[in-house]
Amino acid sequence: MSAPIVRCRGLTKTYGRGDTAVPALRGVDFDASAGEVVMLVGPSGCGKTTLLSVIAGVLDGDGGTCSVLGHDLHKESGTAKTRLRRHGIGFVFQAFNLVPTLSVAENVAVPLLIQGEKRRVALQRARAALEPVGLVDKAAALPGQLSGGQQQRVAIARAIVHQPPLIVCDEPTSALDHRTGEQVVGLLRDLAHLHQCCLLIVTHDNRIFSFADRIARMDDGHIVAMGDAADF
Repeated sequence: MSAPIVRCRGLTKTYGRGDTAVPALRGVDFDASAGEVVMLVGPSGCGKTTLLSVIAGVLDGDGGTCSVLGHDLHKESGTAKTRLRRHGIGFVFQAFNLVPTLSVAENVAVPLLIQGEKRRVALQRARAALEPVGLVDKAAALPGQLSGGQQQRVAIARAIVHQPPLIVCDEPTSALDHRTGEQVVGLLRDLAHLHQCCLLIVTHDNRIFSFADRIARMDDGHIVAMGDAADF
């Protein structure tokens, strides 16, 4: 494996203060490298979504360190974290988060437009990103005209259109049937390996564990086990 894209040491995060404080992360050590697929699994409330959110720069940790793409997130300003998300991270959400009034191509082009790319170029690159997910013929369609699996594939195209070195996914199969979910995760895995990006997936779905290179099991704010799919 190459140098870690993500490196966390002793990472902590607590919600609230005093008697109402709820520790979510209790000293997490975690690495993830380019070209690998890592799944974060465990019961609800164990800290996996909090860990993903800190890595993505959406939440601030309380203690320890978390380095992403060479940036120490504890030392970065809010503006710097926004820039890091804009240029270095792709997001795939469980609810797809597509804009219903924009075409498929326009939805995929959003990250490029946010970066300041010209609309014509952004739409060209968006159509190119729709090719590996098999939806070039749907570029002019609206999200509401697509199936759930197709909408999630549009979300994947949007996540990869700016070629980020890190892609984070929060329950990407929760709104999909089993067969479609496997197709979506298989596509994500193939793209991560092809482009040598790091893919982090939070999931409850043990039917997709086989698509992971490594699995980190969390419980009560700790990573309690790490291994490949055969270990889980």
